Amino acid sequence: ITEGLPFLTLKLALSLDGKIALSNGESQWITGPAARKRGHMLRAQSDFLLTGAKTVLKDHPRFSVRIEGLEDASPAVGVVYDSDRANQDIVDWVQTNRPDWTLLAGWDFRGHLAGLAEKGVTRVLAEAGGGLAQALFAEGLIDEVVVFRAGKVLGGDARDGVGVFDFQSLDQAPHYTRVETLALDEDFMEVWRKA
Repeated sequence: ITEGLPFLTLKLALSLDGKIALSNGESQWITGPAARKRGHMLRAQSDFLLTGAKTVLKDHPRFSVRIEGLEDASPAVGVVYDSDRANQDIVDWVQTNRPDWTLLAGWDFRGHLAGLAEKGVTRVLAEAGGGLAQALFAEGLIDEVVVFRAGKVLGGDARDGVGVFDFQSLDQAPHYTRVETLALDEDFMEVWRKA
């Protein structure tokens, strides 16, 4: 409220070695049913869900809350895409399959989030690939990170949960403090808040 921005949570479903998918893009399912259900609760607690065009075109996700009795709590969805490149595929897909979703052209995240805040949005959940996660971290916009960690090791050729930074010292890295750890059957949920 004081900054004119919604509280932004990044959700990551990761292997033990910090990967979100195999090198071929397969990611369903890294975590088990209990962790996925908790992820749906995060959606139910959010006003708006932010994702990237690559995630939508690869997975064709629903981004709905699939918990009995909470189906109507599904957040509004916005898809960020690079307006400087040929992204007609994502425009066509959203207009055809999910015309209720919002297309957010360009990577002006602070501007997008400020616009949502002006409309009364207070909680945003980001569910996306490593590129969007890295960009949000780089702009200092992530207030909370919720990690669902599974006991799988995907290896060095798998896809990273967060894209590449060009840090020259550890002082440059975004810093978060763990506020909660919860066992979810074989998986773990960790909640980290901006330090």
